[in-house]
Amino acid sequence: MDQADISERDKRNFTRLKTETNAEVLIVGRDKRFRAICRDLSGGGMLMETRVGLKPGTELEVKLASRYGDIPMLKARTRVARVEKNAAGNFVLGLETVEILD
Repeated sequence: MDQADISERDKRNFTRLKTETNAEVLIVGRDKRFRAICRDLSGGGMLMETRVGLKPGTELEVKLASRYGDIPMLKARTRVARVEKNAAGNFVLGLETVEILD
């Protein structure tokens, strides 16, 4: 089988889970926080939608909200891998997980 025949899904190392989870985001090294929506999540990263545009390489601390109280479902240090703008004018951030935090 030729490399071009392998679908994009087959190239991924982790399965992506679709979600609509609220997130609180901190830009590491700056005192700037903003909200986002996590659109999908995998073992290697996540896809976020927000009104805030960032440059690739920017490090973020992301807390995904839990539906069951104050404790975050996930807290991670991430790095912006890619940025796109969607039809609604929001930014879609492809984030690479650098470290899972307590």
